[in-house]
Amino acid sequence: MPFSEVHFFLRMQRKSLFHIFNILLPVVLLSILDGLVFILPVESGEKIALAVTVMLAFAVLQLSFNETLPKNKDYLTLLGEHGERRMGRGSGDGPRRGIAEAERDRFVQR
Repeated sequence: MPFSEVHFFLRMQRKSLFHIFNILLPVVLLSILDGLVFILPVESGEKIALAVTVMLAFAVLQLSFNETLPKNKDYLTLLGEHGERRMGRGSGDGPRRGIAEAERDRFVQR
């Protein structure tokens, strides 16, 4: 009795421009703006205002990313780790681990 064969072809493509414009570009631009704090003259009086505004923009950006990413309490994303360091909340070695540590532990347990 001959067997029938069914072939399925599935072509998937990641939309990299979406990630570049919605994730990478805002983070890079905000990082550049944050560096401008050191270029501003002290007499302008806007150094602290710019630094606080950029920090709040990072916080809002991270909140919007967290809404779109799948929920996972085991590890932070690389963007989350960057945000934690930007806001001065530690080096990422708290109770929540980074992606690299979680992947390493998962690989070692196999």
